[in-house]
Amino acid sequence: MVNSKEIHCENGKTVYNIPFSKVKEIKILNSLPDKMIRTNGYGGQYLCKGSFSTTGMSNLKLMLDPTNSPYILIKTKSNQYYLIGSRNSRYTKNVYTKINNRINAIK
Repeated sequence: MVNSKEIHCENGKTVYNIPFSKVKEIKILNSLPDKMIRTNGYGGQYLCKGSFSTTGMSNLKLMLDPTNSPYILIKTKSNQYYLIGSRNSRYTKNVYTKINNRINAIK
């Protein structure tokens, strides 16, 4: 969910609130990064959430269904990475557009 101040992601007890003022970069990815390693959290067939690492991103928070792309990669000014996605690709693309528009409006 995107509101006027932040990106809000929630699944069960896992919640990520990412203020727009802290976002440095955003990308849409059609595939997951190679060699992701779960360091804390859950890594199942249809849901990955928690802390992961991969080449160049040791501080990566995930909340997504790994079988449904695209995914939204968010990098904060403090080099925290978030990789989020939905089971609905159209919804994910719409959220990406909303986030991108909001970030561009702030600049």
